[in-house]
Amino acid sequence: MKELIYRDLYLIRKNLLITFGIFAGFILFGLIGILSAKYGNIAKYATDKQTPIEVMQASLYFGLIGGCIVTTGVEHIFSLIKKDYEIHWHDYLSVSGKKSEVIVGAKYLIITMLFLLGLGIGLLGLRLMQVISGVESTDILHSGLGRHEGPLILILMSVMLLLVGNESVLMQYIYKGKGSKKADAIIAFIIFVLVVGVMAIYFILEVNENAKQWVLNSLKYLSAHVAILYITPLVFAVLMTLACFIISVRIVKKEGKRV
Repeated sequence: MKELIYRDLYLIRKNLLITFGIFAGFILFGLIGILSAKYGNIAKYATDKQTPIEVMQASLYFGLIGGCIVTTGVEHIFSLIKKDYEIHWHDYLSVSGKKSEVIVGAKYLIITMLFLLGLGIGLLGLRLMQVISGVESTDILHSGLGRHEGPLILILMSVMLLLVGNESVLMQYIYKGKGSKKADAIIAFIIFVLVVGVMAIYFILEVNENAKQWVLNSLKYLSAHVAILYITPLVFAVLMTLACFIISVRIVKKEGKRV
């Protein structure tokens, strides 16, 4: 399997470098905000002492966003699968004696590696910003989660990106790398539901004080059992990835029988 992983990483190396370049850009923007709030114009012209601190706290989240940018690298995998079908590399692997679990597993393993790498880099980016700024991440969204808010946002956003990535890879195997309006519609629908869902929840909480208070009370309760908030999305990510992997393997096995 490692030969397939090396091959895939080599083919998407330029795309990954661009992704890491964008990540570096977010880190740079965060550093600019922190340095300006600490030594530059924001510190010089701020009308109160709290403003520079709030700017530095907000800048911490650039590290987390950068981690999510790294996770978006999963999109290069389903593009790679499409090319494998187009040049008949996938057909070659199917008759080469390699097991379907190995062929498919290489792709999903890279996706998992990028997911974990995004989480790790996001947390390191956050810690880097904290060390430079001298402030801790707090309730910017007023969730009541305190210092756990930033890492939990990173995990949830990364899991959402992983969901889209896994579904996209599965669609490529279902439609054998061929362009399909139905597959595109399914992926677009998933993205639409995720984005609109988050926006709808935010809007409801803004206009409905009772709903907002209920959510805050629930988060306050869960903050006493914060491990649940970390474990639940990660367990969901594992189960979702395994489900997509198993379905993809079954699809590829059927292809092998017809070759």
